Amino acid sequence: MNLPLPIRLDRLQLGLYSTLTAALAPVRVSWAYGEQSFETVPDEGLVSLNVISGPTPTSRQHKRGTILNPISDVDLTVASLEIGAKYIVRINEFDYSTEAGALDTVTTIRDRLTSEIDADTLEDVTTADVGIDAFTLTAGSSGAIRSIQLFGPLTAGAPTIDPQSVLVTEGGQEMLINLEAFSKGREPRTGALTLTAISMAVLQSEDYVETLRDYGIAIRSKGPTSNLSALAGGHWETRASFDFVAAMSATWVRPIDRIETVHATIKTGSISTSFTVTA
Repeated sequence: MNLPLPIRLDRLQLGLYSTLTAALAPVRVSWAYGEQSFETVPDEGLVSLNVISGPTPTSRQHKRGTILNPISDVDLTVASLEIGAKYIVRINEFDYSTEAGALDTVTTIRDRLTSEIDADTLEDVTTADVGIDAFTLTAGSSGAIRSIQLFGPLTAGAPTIDPQSVLVTEGGQEMLINLEAFSKGREPRTGALTLTAISMAVLQSEDYVETLRDYGIAIRSKGPTSNLSALAGGHWETRASFDFVAAMSATWVRPIDRIETVHATIKTGSISTSFTVTA
């Protein structure tokens, strides 16, 4: 059976890339899978990210899971066209969204939302068009749709509830990530130490904290910056690096047998009352 992934590493990759790219432009940001060469670094500079270790599960040990019957399918409708409005479908705390432009219709809004949802192949969820303004959202496996929230001019029909119960336990996972900056400039204002200082400020800024939170990311701790210029060789002008810990929300989902009968006792002072509840 295909179960939802506890952590979405693609969102970690995209969230850090998008956040740093917006803040550091025109400096290039990339995820590195090996040593960078002098020839591959642009004149504007390069900030490279690389996973050192993880993911490591955290804060799950003492958490109690929640038993629920998830959504099997539900019809969602673009209720109206409002220019400039943002249409957001939040599935399991992650957003799929689009903004209405002057040339849009309810159909084009619907089509962009469904395209974004269907493009996310790591979620076991599919869509099917209904009429000109609606679509059916269907879970491919039990527990794939645990919660849905709508923002903007969107409405939902009555959902179909999956008879298969699941145990949902929420926690977190952490990854140790290295950020390395390369610069061909010699001046302090254009050097690698400046790039690492800006990157560290971005990861601590309240504005960017909110942006990262949208991807389910939080920055836990940051290590000291190391000046690697002397170790980089004659080709490099400046090079610097620091490590940081990124935490992501994680959800473990597993099917469980339906509980047909529950026996319980309530004690009030010296009086005990026993009862049985049958589904």
